[in-house]
Amino acid sequence: MPELHVRVVSARNLHDAQTFGKQDPYCKVTVGHRTFKTRVHDNGGRNPVWNDKFVFEVADMQLSQVVIEIWDSNFTSDDYIGTCRLPMSIFTSGQVIDQWYPVNYRNQQRGEINLRVQMLGLPGHQGKPQGAYGQGMQQGYPPHGQQPPPYQAPPPAYQAPPPAYQPATAPSYPSAPPAYGQPPAGHQWSSAALLSSSVPPLS
Repeated sequence: MPELHVRVVSARNLHDAQTFGKQDPYCKVTVGHRTFKTRVHDNGGRNPVWNDKFVFEVADMQLSQVVIEIWDSNFTSDDYIGTCRLPMSIFTSGQVIDQWYPVNYRNQQRGEINLRVQMLGLPGHQGKPQGAYGQGMQQGYPPHGQQPPPYQAPPPAYQAPPPAYQPATAPSYPSAPPAYGQPPAGHQWSSAALLSSSVPPLS
């Protein structure tokens, strides 16, 4: 069965039902045949704050409505401040609806009331109750009934880079030829060379 979660947060600019001093407002919240009552805000005046939450089971979505009556608490008899009536159909999205709604007193709007309402348990909707943690708070943990993934070894630690570039050994070159000396044994001088070496220079 669907559940309606209603948080009565606060009200503002309400009708003042008290002649002297500040009124002490409270709310009666009714869905179907069930009624809850908020705490009394002593000296809340025209801008009381309650922040009370109630949960209702919704048997008939078509006929049910949310009715909030605001009263001034007194020692003798309580005084009527105003009423807010809301159709159930505006809460069927499954999301939390945080909004101000008009409060009427004798067929005239006299102030507003802040409600935070959410419908849970509707087919096709998977909302979370007000104040529940979302998926962002569960990161790092596997879903219930599943084993965590096997451990994977971390990447290898940092390794030193290869040694600096070493240039290849320069090729060795043959040493310079020896200075001219005596020809090796067995060398035959040409006749022209012998002739030129034996003729003295001209004077």
